[in-house]
Amino acid sequence: MDKILKHAVQLDADTIASLRQAIERGKYSDGRRLTEDEVAMCIQVVIAWEHAHLMPDQRTAFIDRGSKKEDEHCASSQGDTPTDGQPVRWQ
Repeated sequence: MDKILKHAVQLDADTIASLRQAIERGKYSDGRRLTEDEVAMCIQVVIAWEHAHLMPDQRTAFIDRGSKKEDEHCASSQGDTPTDGQPVRWQ
């Protein structure tokens, strides 16, 4: 597996785009369905390639969490939540 991922970083961008499309559609461009193992492998190859070639904010599934200044806190820790700091009660 590690050997495959080492080679994955050498693939070109068009090949990675094709793998992304196969993952999204669940089948290769020629119509053959991907098995669960093939989907998992394709995902790992895409992640390995993106890690080697793209900035974090360009990678698949990037979540922009923003940034805070040194003394800045989340609204929930300041009591500024819609519940004014009171716990939510589920019924």
